[in-house]
Amino acid sequence: MLDMVNINTKGTVASTVTIYDNTTASGTIIAVIDSLNFNGTLHYDAPFLIGLTIVTTGTVAPDVTVTFN
Repeated sequence: MLDMVNINTKGTVASTVTIYDNTTASGTIIAVIDSLNFNGTLHYDAPFLIGLTIVTTGTVAPDVTVTFN
């Protein structure tokens, strides 16, 4: 279960965090976060079945903390 995603430090230029229910960066997308314009904590109660893959983008990627169980 994906519990929380915290954007500790914003990224720059087209910065996003994409979270997949998979062992690779493909398949079912759980969330896409605009980490250029958001700073803080998002609470999820999102199950994932296959795996959890997190991809960050941007000229400087954001610093992100993810909690799950």
